[in-house]
Amino acid sequence: DGLLQLLSDVGETDPTLRHAAVVSLAGCVTSAELATWSRHPDSSARRGAVVALRRQRARELTTYLEDADPQVQLE
Repeated sequence: DGLLQLLSDVGETDPTLRHAAVVSLAGCVTSAELATWSRHPDSSARRGAVVALRRQRARELTTYLEDADPQVQLE
């Protein structure tokens, strides 16, 4: 997905672009699909998915509670 790649590429370097990607994800991608991104190798992409799931108030957010990256868990 293009938004997933954007989150990976941007990381933490452009908060405005990251926010735009997360808002787009929350509005356009199902919570079930966002949950599958928990296996993505890039932690920036996983953090973006977590924020999108939180905006959706989705139960699938629990998928990320045991992520290897503590920043993803805290998000």
